[in-house]
Amino acid sequence: MIKLAAGRFGKAKAIEGFANAGGTHIHYRMEGSGPAVLLLHGNGEDMGIFEPHIAVLKDHFTVVCLDTRGHGRSEPGEEPWSMALFAVDISRVMDALSIEKAAVVGFSDGGNIALQLAISCPQRVTAIVPVGANAWPSGLRPMAWLFIHFSYVGLCLAAPFSKDLAHKRRQYALMVKEPKMNRTVLEGIEAPTLIISGTRDIVTRRHTQTMAAAIPGASLLYQEGALHDDFITHPEVYLPAIMEFLLKVGEGQKDA
Repeated sequence: MIKLAAGRFGKAKAIEGFANAGGTHIHYRMEGSGPAVLLLHGNGEDMGIFEPHIAVLKDHFTVVCLDTRGHGRSEPGEEPWSMALFAVDISRVMDALSIEKAAVVGFSDGGNIALQLAISCPQRVTAIVPVGANAWPSGLRPMAWLFIHFSYVGLCLAAPFSKDLAHKRRQYALMVKEPKMNRTVLEGIEAPTLIISGTRDIVTRRHTQTMAAAIPGASLLYQEGALHDDFITHPEVYLPAIMEFLLKVGEGQKDA
């Protein structure tokens, strides 16, 4: 189902609809013109976090946002959630929109999905920008890791008594058990990569550096003093570097 809407991303009309991903309906929005760029949100969020990002990017790119399954207006489906499943969902949304390839900018778990998409479907990816991403669960700072695990235990106990808490348990299970990448897998990524993190992110600097060192040719940008959510709360700090990277990648692929 596709409809035109003068939506929350601005006055210009955007294409909005649902794509069938193996029987699960994934909500998406598309706006702008030019090479395709996918924006992927983090765990527990939805595409609404990207309003200011779209306002900047849509003048240069066709910007596609989607709600990850079980988030926003997308259905949860019955399968256990994983980065691999989310990557399949994204590929099916791209099929529905006749998008052969796209650059992928992902925040937090969205960055993890971007990495997974570059691994699982390299032919669909022109570049990736993981922001605040971790390739395996132990990449988080100890306090963040403990908070997530203790919260997950509590949700497991409470889930039988509440549908909302059962849903939240699925979200936390994803953070406890995923991603399942490793250095060897990251070494197989061929897409141009810009990894962004803050010096006060919940992902450790060592982990971020390990990721960047593993991915061939990857660039690493640290935002001094930045917290995990600053990509959302202060997009103006991040967008110039992302724009420069995406435009440079696009020019390079034109010349190739």
